Amino acid sequence: MDNPEPFPTAVEPSPGPFSRRRRPARLLAAAAMALMAAWLGISFLVAYRLTARRHPVHPEPPPQVAWARFEGLRLKTTDGQQIGGWCATMLISMRAHGDSTGDFNDIGYSARHDVAAAVDFLERRRPGRPIVILGVSLGSAAAAFAAGELGERVAGYVLESPFADLKTAVRNRTRAYLPTPLDQIAYLGLRAAGMAILPNLDAIAPAAAVADVPADVPVLILAGEADRRATPEEARAVFDRVRSHARLVMFPGARHKNLAEIDPPRYRRILVEFVSEAGRGAVVPLQDAAAAPQ
Repeated sequence: MDNPEPFPTAVEPSPGPFSRRRRPARLLAAAAMALMAAWLGISFLVAYRLTARRHPVHPEPPPQVAWARFEGLRLKTTDGQQIGGWCATMLISMRAHGDSTGDFNDIGYSARHDVAAAVDFLERRRPGRPIVILGVSLGSAAAAFAAGELGERVAGYVLESPFADLKTAVRNRTRAYLPTPLDQIAYLGLRAAGMAILPNLDAIAPAAAVADVPADVPVLILAGEADRRATPEEARAVFDRVRSHARLVMFPGARHKNLAEIDPPRYRRILVEFVSEAGRGAVVPLQDAAAAPQ
């Protein structure tokens, strides 16, 4: 009897050169997708941390000082937030800060309601008295955003260390704290996350909002020449929108929010003179001997 022929055996073909080239490409694609996911995740986390409240609501009792008697107070905004403040010279903690309510900080945009609530309170407490608003950095943004609602109810504005818009402010900070090219990567990630977390991202632009200050209401803009977070160029951009009734004062050597420390006598003199002029209803000149850059 003849031996039966064996069943045919399947032979797996060896991978060709095209298959060998596809494996590294797939690995690179997977790595790129993983990096993209990590980049977006970190960007969203950072954006969330920057806009979320950092500390729970905590007491902020009025300070005890020799030159004034401060009274603690609570203000209610039109959108339902409770804003803590001190009254002598009115000082408030904006939403999501200190003893004020709110869990979301949209970089001054919603805080315009906090500024308006403070003006409402002062008009009730001291009717007929001129009101001058002073805001520093984030506070200057809130003051600018409130200008359209407040109109001529305010006698003057002092905007110290203002930023032009949120996108520029974020770019300044990534550039200041990170090396190239990480600064650009971080900025692009925060821009992407910001569009999801801040629906009013494009509206967070004090340089545009300040144009709502009426032409007969004076504006004083103070800036540090060495400020990398709110640059002199941004202060000039804000000034250009209200040039006809504003004064721009630069402080050589000053950085972000330390103008009063750099030159206390000049800082105090400029503020006192401006508040006095605004209280009399005077529209300030572009420059004068007391406030011209030195």
